[in-house]
Amino acid sequence: MKIRVLYFALLRDAMGMAEETPEVPETVKTTGELRDWLRTRGEPWATVLWLTSVAFVLL
Repeated sequence: MKIRVLYFALLRDAMGMAEETPEVPETVKTTGELRDWLRTRGEPWATVLWLTSVAFVLL
């Protein structure tokens, strides 16, 4: 499924983008699972999402 992920402030700067619309596996059901899945994509997600407390807005 495709979802819209918005990044604000520090995350926006670190990611180099304000938003993205990744194709997320159907097994991702919670924001915690989404964060974990995004971290598996490598850098910058792995480091930035590990070091910050993140609030996700799913639209």
